[in-house]
Amino acid sequence: MSSLSVLLRSGALIVGISFILGCSGEGGTAPSTTKVGGKITYGGGEWPHKATLSFVSVAGAASNTELHSGSADVKPDGTFTAETFAPGDGLVPGKYEVIVNCWDSDQVTNPNAKNLAPKEFQSPGTTPLKVDVPAGSAPITVEWDVPAK
Repeated sequence: MSSLSVLLRSGALIVGISFILGCSGEGGTAPSTTKVGGKITYGGGEWPHKATLSFVSVAGAASNTELHSGSADVKPDGTFTAETFAPGDGLVPGKYEVIVNCWDSDQVTNPNAKNLAPKEFQSPGTTPLKVDVPAGSAPITVEWDVPAK
């Protein structure tokens, strides 16, 4: 085998290992999370279609903290549990703006599908829904209502 071939294979191996280690976070462990859940109603009642929440991280708990966003599926009765890395694990400490989506039909099969959440709830910066997750806090429970469109 030529020295160039050995050098290229060694370089590829180093890049591959670095990629795997880099993608797994510090030492291969995910940051700690805090359980976040609660209930979000639509006009004081149940959701007409499947709703989802996106927790958009706007500030880490401390300087040099990576920002991690989360999500949650809303059950028909409005209950939800946030997740970041695994189902129900919660959110990494930080401040979040919460975006709401509730489509009247499947967006893939219906390009004219409409989001039933009011426009202000559909974007970070305009959503009135916010949650602060302090480092080391006990589980957080929120209750929100989204006005029916």
